[in-house]
Amino acid sequence: TKSELSKKYAKIRNDPVASKNEINWLFKAIDVDGSNELTYSEFLMVCIEKSKLLTRKNITAAFQLIDIDGSGYLVTEELSLHLGGNRVPKDEWDKHFAELDNNKDKQIS
Repeated sequence: TKSELSKKYAKIRNDPVASKNEINWLFKAIDVDGSNELTYSEFLMVCIEKSKLLTRKNITAAFQLIDIDGSGYLVTEELSLHLGGNRVPKDEWDKHFAELDNNKDKQIS
């Protein structure tokens, strides 16, 4: 959790104010769902070299994994199921989905 990491890092850093600021910055950058806990997926996102991860083959495989019904489109429910589920309020999902839904047809291709 953010609290646990803050306490341990403050001991190492020997500067409670600076360590708190750094942990806040870190969590703002990587705590995608805002839970103040680092999920395994969030941890992996930080550890994996993006250039090796973001290949067309891997992006296609991830899309197909999320596209439960195989329609070739993603809908809010599919994204929610795979990327945080109930931990993110529905209105937040709708907001983020709307940003990605360029033609406003309620699906992402």
